[in-house]
Amino acid sequence: MTVLRPYVSTIEQPLDELGHACWELLQRRMKKMDVPPVHRRIACTLRARESTRRIRRKSGPRSRSEV
Repeated sequence: MTVLRPYVSTIEQPLDELGHACWELLQRRMKKMDVPPVHRRIACTLRARESTRRIRRKSGPRSRSEV
């Protein structure tokens, strides 16, 4: 997403791993129709770009030198 300005943050997904997991689940489902639902977690990566910024921590009053 580096076409738009500010550059948009995205989530990068491992497509090969997702496709492999889907294929395994589909094959299991085709062999036996009454398979219980399966939940799988696949790690993704945040690609933080210009549309994302750090959250400021709220603390007590700041002096002008800290702003």
